[in-house]
Amino acid sequence: MSMNIVFNIDQILQMSERIEENNVRFYEQAAEKVETAENKAFLEKMASFEKEHESCFSSMRKELSTEEKEQTTFDPEDQSMQYCQSHADLQKLLNYDVDFSDYEEVLKAAIQHEKDAILFYVGMKDFVPARLGLDKIEDIIHEEMSHINILSRELKKLKEL
Repeated sequence: MSMNIVFNIDQILQMSERIEENNVRFYEQAAEKVETAENKAFLEKMASFEKEHESCFSSMRKELSTEEKEQTTFDPEDQSMQYCQSHADLQKLLNYDVDFSDYEEVLKAAIQHEKDAILFYVGMKDFVPARLGLDKIEDIIHEEMSHINILSRELKKLKEL
């Protein structure tokens, strides 16, 4: 028996908020452990970007239409929310084995995580019908790509030293 899994953009944004929340913790932990004030400041700035994204995704959820929040399956116990949070936790940057004292390694792990997040969202596009908010996934992907650019510039700057 095959099961058709369909998400709405509300569920995707729930996952996105959780992913951003997890990323904030990663950057805050890394900022506590790096040695230089400049590196600490950069990581704190990344944590604030993640907080902004989390807030942005929360705002997007509040503005969704009734149709975009439409339940895709019978779920009287709200298990889809639990599934979304568990799935988002699989994307945790903290799951990466990172030596926080090595700033270059922190940046590389963060870049890899952003790439993984983009792949996650690209994959999720197959599970969200257009009428349930597919177009908004592109906005999320764009935000994640902007983080790759910021992190890549920082890594390039570090290697030029």
